[in-house]
Amino acid sequence: MSAGWVEDELKAALDEAYQPAPWLLSRCMGAVRQLRPARPGQSARAWLAGATAVLIAASSIAIFESLRLSTSSSHPRPQTSGGLPAYALAGGCAGTVLTDGLPPTWAQGGWSAPAVPWPVPWTLGTGGEAVAYVFAIQLVAGSSPRVDGTNNKVLWVAKGAPPNFSVDAHPLGLDHPVIKIAGGPSIVDLPTAGCWTFDLTWGPSGHTASSAINLDVLPAGSVPPPIPVQLLRARPLILPTIAPGGACPVSPVTLVGGVAPRIGTPLRLGFGSAAGPEGAFAFNKTVLDYITAPASPTVLLRGIRLDGTGKLYFGRPGLVGALAPAIRVADPQGSEVPFYSDLPLSVDSSSVFYTYPTSPGCYGIQVDAEGFSEVIVFDAT
Repeated sequence: MSAGWVEDELKAALDEAYQPAPWLLSRCMGAVRQLRPARPGQSARAWLAGATAVLIAASSIAIFESLRLSTSSSHPRPQTSGGLPAYALAGGCAGTVLTDGLPPTWAQGGWSAPAVPWPVPWTLGTGGEAVAYVFAIQLVAGSSPRVDGTNNKVLWVAKGAPPNFSVDAHPLGLDHPVIKIAGGPSIVDLPTAGCWTFDLTWGPSGHTASSAINLDVLPAGSVPPPIPVQLLRARPLILPTIAPGGACPVSPVTLVGGVAPRIGTPLRLGFGSAAGPEGAFAFNKTVLDYITAPASPTVLLRGIRLDGTGKLYFGRPGLVGALAPAIRVADPQGSEVPFYSDLPLSVDSSSVFYTYPTSPGCYGIQVDAEGFSEVIVFDAT
């Protein structure tokens, strides 16, 4: 038996039960490596007793350090805003967790109206002075663009915008291969799938600092997961403003089959035989279809009245999920139908729902999906 045996056992146990950050595991391994081989004449039992003591001590270091860091200011937890929760998102590995919470203030430069949910998944590196914004949602092995036309885009940020900012990527626990990546905005194309460690370094010569981030890479050819609805909801509304009494800038209307009006492009809304819904009526049956299929099937509808007071709701009986209805309206049969202030949909050949403008007027609907945001303006008569 040797220190190497204890090291292997400790690493396996911690990986299985706790998955500490790589730098913390390295610190524990350093303690174990101080063990000397058994002395001549020393029994295996006596040597194992000493090794066990070191094993327990090293494990305690790992647990204590991780608990300390989880409550320290150098590893802040994601913040929330307006009562909205922050979510853990897929894409991290070996202790790294992506989130849509608020990043540190120093990492918010260039972003407008900081709020939860944050529009791009991000994670904080070890040491608390580096952030990765994963625009790719999740990395995919191979070259960009990926099969859905998107890229493996990541924005690396170090506190204080220091000089000599660089990133070295390598598979978790391996020294090679090493992929060199520039700090700042980058396309992170990696050769193989699995958990990769990104070692970030920065600062003037002789005064460098570092951090580590672990990200999961999907197999080459994988279709990246759809953008989470909370990230679509975080996008700002880009609807036009209209003075009371001003003309409504209605979106172009096309006829499907020469008879069915559709408004908008590439996603289109149909309100039956009219170019817009009836105001102050809840059960305007609406069809959402598309000219060009979106890259991701997930879309989010939000809307407001543009020329005065009034609200816009979307009704969808049987909507599955945790979305709480804003109001409920009784239909002609007496059943209560839930209506929502925004509506996530999975677009297939078509999606049907109700549009409820609470008063006549000019309304706008913003349709957000991965890769685009579309505005559709109509009159509710």
